[in-house]
Amino acid sequence: MIEAADEALDGMPAVLWQADGAGLVATLSVADRVARRAESVRYAVVAEAVARGEVAASQAGSVHQWVRERAPGFAGDGLGSVVKAVEVLAKPDHAAFDVAVRAGRVSPAVGLACAREWEALQTRVCQEAAPTVREALIAIGESDGAREVRRLRPALLARYGLDGEFQESQDALAARVALSSGRGDETGMTTYEFTCDPEGAAVLESAIGPLTRPVPDPVTGEPDPRTVEQRRGRALVESLRRAAQVTSGAGSLAGAKATLVVAMDLDDLKARIGAGTVLTSTVADTLLAPETVRRLACDAQIIPAVLGGPSSVLDWGETQRLFQPAQVKALWLRDRGCTFPGCSAPAAWCDAHHVRHWVDGGPTDLSNATLLCGRHHTIVHRDQLTATIDAGGVNWHTAPEPARWTDTVTGAPGPTRHRNRHRR
Repeated sequence: MIEAADEALDGMPAVLWQADGAGLVATLSVADRVARRAESVRYAVVAEAVARGEVAASQAGSVHQWVRERAPGFAGDGLGSVVKAVEVLAKPDHAAFDVAVRAGRVSPAVGLACAREWEALQTRVCQEAAPTVREALIAIGESDGAREVRRLRPALLARYGLDGEFQESQDALAARVALSSGRGDETGMTTYEFTCDPEGAAVLESAIGPLTRPVPDPVTGEPDPRTVEQRRGRALVESLRRAAQVTSGAGSLAGAKATLVVAMDLDDLKARIGAGTVLTSTVADTLLAPETVRRLACDAQIIPAVLGGPSSVLDWGETQRLFQPAQVKALWLRDRGCTFPGCSAPAAWCDAHHVRHWVDGGPTDLSNATLLCGRHHTIVHRDQLTATIDAGGVNWHTAPEPARWTDTVTGAPGPTRHRNRHRR
């Protein structure tokens, strides 16, 4: 049977000139299916040889050698991924991926990628969702390949993950954000290495996006000669320059932050489940964990598009839910800087934070507002801390309380109180 299929392909290239356009397309489609099935057969043959002991009974020192000696043309054509897939997919937990490879749905390399992702996910998703998650990995691998399989993890954790799992994964990524010291060369140029998490990438792309557009020569009208990389580099420098002006008082407080639109279902936002979806910039569709969205939604770094359904926008948050420039200025005067115990970050480095989040019914006014630097803003949302604001200052309860989002403006002191009264 295999020989007959091989013979049927003989001479095919020599007669392709006779086919019209539709015939070429049809032939290419068939050839693609044949190649995929041939790949699945090669995988199945190697798996069978290993399982029944043919390789062990031979004089070959390894599965690689056994295959190379019997199929020389296979040596440089994905042999490594096939042999590894045979080893990994033989495990009972990976039976679904083994079946998908044997059926020709995915290549051995993609099946291996699916198995690796499942190994990373299986203890982090609800067990009743396990079959759905495995099928999702196979389906995306079938249509888009191994790279997209590896990129599917955030979406699967957001939808099927155990409680808090997606947030924990994003918090772990945030801890890996890093910027190297500059390395100068003899020409005067300096190189930096920057590693960023999804939230940082979304904010960065939102900030530089409008400044990366090509700008024709104002006199001659000639197209912008700069490469995309050059335009992005200049946009980053310009964004930092404007931020420095704001910090020094030379810029406008109202224009200090870029516009980033993140959509999230209202019920999910209240329950701290699911994920927010970035709608703008070159990283559109990036998923952000719910506590990250709640933190960003405190200040005008983003416009939270709160959804009541698939296409029903309940609140854009820009005019009623975010602190206005006059309110931020008042916070600068009142708090002078980050109000978290022990922090000395100046006001210009801080975000305006809703002590009781507006999603939970908190008002956007000074009695429910305080300044927090970026790090402590993250900590407050991560640990779900609350505070009491009175005439003496901002009193942070640094141990989480069961009723942490209620009675926060006038409530009684929490178990641990730090009063920030005499600042600077």
